[in-house]
Amino acid sequence: MSPRNSQKTSKTKQNKTAITTTSNNEPPPATISASPVPTPALSSPPYEPITDNVSIQRLVKLAQDSPPDSVFRIVWQHAFEQGKEIGHSKGTTNGPKIDIDEVLAAYRRGVEKGRD
Repeated sequence: MSPRNSQKTSKTKQNKTAITTTSNNEPPPATISASPVPTPALSSPPYEPITDNVSIQRLVKLAQDSPPDSVFRIVWQHAFEQGKEIGHSKGTTNGPKIDIDEVLAAYRRGVEKGRD
């Protein structure tokens, strides 16, 4: 064998060694287990409406104090806007027709009675 062939052979052996070395450093492929791990069923407590004023005030305070980009504040703002829309639409469509002149006349009577 000529010195030139000997150099090629040693380079080839080095390349093969390098290739097998790098492939040995790779982690083994992930295996899938035959039986899945059971997860407990998530359940929330039963729904109970908030009816006491203290709880309502705490909820409103939490919403006011939460950062503007927090999930709670975003949901609260969305609910507030939807409530305004629904309240406005119900007040304008389902309510009785109101005569503004009658409202103003009643207001004036109230002011006059208040002055007496």
